[in-house]
Amino acid sequence: METDTILVLDDDKTFTSLLKTVFELEGYNAAVTTSPADLVPKVQQIKPALLVMDVHAGREDTIGILQKLKSDETTKEMPVVMTSGMDRSGECLRAGADAFILKPFRPSELLKIVEDLIGPNPATSCTPGEKIGAGPSTETVSSGSSRLGKQDTST
Repeated sequence: METDTILVLDDDKTFTSLLKTVFELEGYNAAVTTSPADLVPKVQQIKPALLVMDVHAGREDTIGILQKLKSDETTKEMPVVMTSGMDRSGECLRAGADAFILKPFRPSELLKIVEDLIGPNPATSCTPGEKIGAGPSTETVSSGSSRLGKQDTST
């Protein structure tokens, strides 16, 4: 499994492009598809660490795909985050989803779920208080946040 790859299925190309950019800015590899028919072959090819899937992609209800993935020995351990503009959380969680997020949502909310499910991306994560860089303006990681804050060390 490529531990830093996140696969996104949504029929909205703007939305998939946004999520791809968000994940890449956080240091993950990201792949997208807008076609439910392409999803299972893509999962088998990429072997993502996590799948983000819209409940309604095109004309298809993807809960059946979720159930198929969760019943397959090769994909059942892959975390799946389901999304929808309607609250179908109970149905998705009963079908095997690891998390559900209601649209619209903030990218930070989805990133928190991703981190909870697969951990922080090792390429970009730091421990709180860890200094990055050198010189008069080093950056310090804030506790409870993935953002870096400037710390003036010239005093």
